[in-house]
Amino acid sequence: MNFEKLKEILKNKRNMKIAGIVAGALVIAIGGSVLLYNKSNVENKAEDNKVVAVNKEESSKEETEAREKLENLKKIDISKLSEEDKKILENKIEDIAKLIENKEYAKATTEIESLEKDTNTKIEEVAKAESKEETSKEEVKKEENKQEVVTNTSSESTNNSTSNNSNSNTGTTTSTNNNTSSSTSGNGSSNSNSTQGTTQPKPSTPTPAPQPPVEAPKPNYPTVAEVQQRLIAYGQSLGLKYDPSLVTDGWSKRDTSQMWSSERGNSGDQQVLFNGFEYGSFAIIVTDLGGFCKMEIYAPWE
Repeated sequence: MNFEKLKEILKNKRNMKIAGIVAGALVIAIGGSVLLYNKSNVENKAEDNKVVAVNKEESSKEETEAREKLENLKKIDISKLSEEDKKILENKIEDIAKLIENKEYAKATTEIESLEKDTNTKIEEVAKAESKEETSKEEVKKEENKQEVVTNTSSESTNNSTSNNSNSNTGTTTSTNNNTSSSTSGNGSSNSNSTQGTTQPKPSTPTPAPQPPVEAPKPNYPTVAEVQQRLIAYGQSLGLKYDPSLVTDGWSKRDTSQMWSSERGNSGDQQVLFNGFEYGSFAIIVTDLGGFCKMEIYAPWE
């Protein structure tokens, strides 16, 4: 009886020991899992903070670059542009400043670079027009000087011819008076002196004809249709299909308004409209805004 009871007690102790070992193992496993979970959370949080810091740094860099480019744009000398072009440029600068305030740095940078190129092109065209005007004025002045020289030469030739005729007449008169003086005394001599003292009238110098004013050549800008065709041809060269029905059936993907110049519809405008365009077909609308040209690209509804 006592042996059976002792055996049962030993058996219970053994079970308790096993249970303790299992419980300890579970505690260790749970503790390890908790430590690993906390470590993973800490690492993930640190990684997230690092990504946020990098994004903030990149955003700050983009903002600084955009603001510097905008300031450089404002420093361009536009004194030779018309008042209308100056006003349009100021409005565009204000729109770009709003893009920067809204943190649209990439779009603001693209608009700045395009507007800077257009402004420089406009200034170059005005300078070329002024240079051609100065050249035309110089040519007109040279022509006037040439005509004046020809007129003076003609006048001198006429005066010399008149002077020679006068001398010839004087010689004839003198000879006649000398012959007369052989038969007549004082009166013949008086008549000879009177004839020699006579002067011939000088011819008047002709006034050169007035020259018409020379107009400065006007800048040669493409038409709205030419700008549209340039953009359509570029889109087709990318393998895209031109579909004019998208103007009513599609939607305006993006647009750009640039100052009129001979470069409208070329590479700068093409890059702004077609970069990142991920559709198989497109349509183009070009509108003349006076000093500016508005270009829109349409895409099909998804």
